[in-house]
Order: sequence, then structure tokens, then C-alpha cells
Amino acid sequence: IVNVSVVGRKALDYFTRRKVDVRAKWTGISGALSFEDAKTISGEIIARYVEGEVDEIHLVYNEFINVVKQEVRSVKLLPTSTEEAEEAEFTADFIFEPDKEQLLEALLPKNVEIQVYRALLESMASEEAARMSAMENATKAASEMIDTLTLKYNKARQASITAELMDIVGGVEALKD
Repeated sequence: IVNVSVVGRKALDYFTRRKVDVRAKWTGISGALSFEDAKTISGEIIARYVEGEVDEIHLVYNEFINVVKQEVRSVKLLPTSTEEAEEAEFTADFIFEPDKEQLLEALLPKNVEIQVYRALLESMASEEAARMSAMENATKAASEMIDTLTLKYNKARQASITAELMDIVGGVEALKD
């Protein structure tokens, strides 16, 4: 079973239209995004994980690559993976104060908060970039349309003036005869 929690109205609309049960939703934060928003979201998803409601937490967001490119990214937040650490050839032995469990208990929520905050910021940057790109394209299309219509108007005006001149010249010629 997949539990879905969403941030933003568009994500909520997307899953609602597809009749997906949305467990939690946060809307209206994109305009004034703060780290407190990320802490609130993180707190709720961590609580669900700790209480055993969910086995894994995946974060799906738009990663900002550049102004014209954004990619959907999925990151597994919990449980954390130790594969990278195990693959590393670093063999130093550390003494932890406080012990490893207490340290992990203190740092893991902070890591999730920061990951959620980064995802929110990247998604916001991606949205702004997409808007900017759309506005640039609309401006370019409008400019091209203005140029085309100006050319048509000038041709029609020139044809009208030419027709009037021909009528005047024709009238003058008729009066000469």
C-alpha cells in the first residue's frame, strides 16, 4: 500500500483527480516558503515512520537543473541506506559520544528536514523557471504576431492609398478630356 502526502495545490489536484487517497496535504506555502514549513512536513512524515504507519519514505520532487531543464527526482529518505558507507574503503574506527543511536536519533530528523527543505526550494525554483520560460515564449509569440499584423496593416493601408490615388488620377484624366 502506498500512502501519499503532497505539497502544493497542483499535486493535490493531480492525485485527487486520479482518486488516490492523500494522507496529508500542505498547500499555500510556495509564496512564502520557510524552513519552518519543511520542519512541519518532516515532523509529520517522521512521526508516521517512527509509529510504524509506513515502512519507507520517498521524496519525489522537481530537481532544478537549469532554467530550461528540470527533472523529476525520487529520493529515499527513510530508512537510510548504509550501502555507500559500507562500500567506501574507509576503515577508521570512531568513538562516538554520545553513542551511535543517540547521535543518529538527533541527526536523522535534521537530515530529513534539510532534504525536504531542499526539495521544496528546488521545486519552487523549477516552477519559477518554467513560468519564466513560458512568459518568454508568450512574449516572443506576441512580438511575432505584432510584426505580422503590422505588416498586413501597412500593406492594406498602402493598397488603400494607391487605390485612392488611382481614383484621383483617373478623375483628373477624365476632366482633361
